[in-house]
Amino acid sequence: MNSYFRGLTGSWTIYAAQKAGVSMGDAGFVCSKTFYEHDDDETRLTRNRVALNQVLRRHGEVAGIVGVSEGGDTFAAAFAQIDASAGDDLSQKVLGLPVEYWRSIIDRDPAPLYLSLDRPILLIHGGRDESDPVESAQWLAQRFEAEQKTNFRLLDLPEADHVLKQHGEDLKPQVMGEVAYFLRDHRGCVTRPTR
Repeated sequence: MNSYFRGLTGSWTIYAAQKAGVSMGDAGFVCSKTFYEHDDDETRLTRNRVALNQVLRRHGEVAGIVGVSEGGDTFAAAFAQIDASAGDDLSQKVLGLPVEYWRSIIDRDPAPLYLSLDRPILLIHGGRDESDPVESAQWLAQRFEAEQKTNFRLLDLPEADHVLKQHGEDLKPQVMGEVAYFLRDHRGCVTRPTR
């Protein structure tokens, strides 16, 4: 995660939610069968909620939450693999994760969840992303506009790819400068602990 935060200006404390049962410093690319048996979108949301509430209990507020991609491989080929796989064999993996995980999220529409939030949202997307087309980010921006919600901002980087590189140059340091401005501009819109 360190490479994502180069360029973040100001004084911020950063916490990273780690997968359950993964040691400190381990990327978590290989997990146990038990982990994969219980790894789906709802479980991940629950784990992230627990982690966020722990940070909130300790520190009282959070200025922002940053999420990054599951991976940079092309998803069209991955979807074909998921469709072709049969049963719930946990040994079948696509992009390093069990097919069952992908099945739990593949048809999920995240727009209602995003639209229900009253917090400022900054979505950063590369226009040359071959994994997740920029049109999906633009579609979400249009949904916010149609609902007349003003808490969403799309930072579209027209020449950037999935990992925010443009013609070989890493744009993440510049992007993190934008994130710092966004967090400073919305400092009063912090997250507080849920009771």
